[in-house]
Amino acid sequence: MQWVLFRSNYPDGATVALGTGTTAEAVAHALCGHRGLTVATNNLHVVLTLRAAGEVTVLLAGGELRMRDLDVVGPDSLAFFGGLNFDHAVFSAGGMTGTGDLLDFTTGEIQARKAITACARRRTLVLDRTKIGRPAPFAWGNAAELEAVICGAPLPETLSAALSGGGCEVIEA
Repeated sequence: MQWVLFRSNYPDGATVALGTGTTAEAVAHALCGHRGLTVATNNLHVVLTLRAAGEVTVLLAGGELRMRDLDVVGPDSLAFFGGLNFDHAVFSAGGMTGTGDLLDFTTGEIQARKAITACARRRTLVLDRTKIGRPAPFAWGNAAELEAVICGAPLPETLSAALSGGGCEVIEA
């Protein structure tokens, strides 16, 4: 994905809530060149990535550490995000249907993603093409309800039109 395009959407001094997963870690790499950012996350990979960013303040959610992914989950993590009033929330999803429905593999992941999206004024879904059409057992919203979707490849035309028609900015990197 062309992270220079991504980086230009987040000005110096912004506040960014950043979710979990390898996509969030890639986003953290893109943010390293910024000045004065405040990043809140519940993922240790994001924290370790941002340690290279000299002028970024990192806030880490408390809670139970899920060792498999190094994600911090549970009620304390949800409460942490519930107390934020940030500019941006950037997150991924386990999958997305051809009509934009967001999917995930556990209800805990859904709770965490909802908490992250609720704490910011601009919500951006970042995903790679492999997530489109990828099945997962739990649905939790539609990408057309978000302010932006950034995908590492062109979206299917019908999906892109459905998202754009709902007022969602579609950025294909």
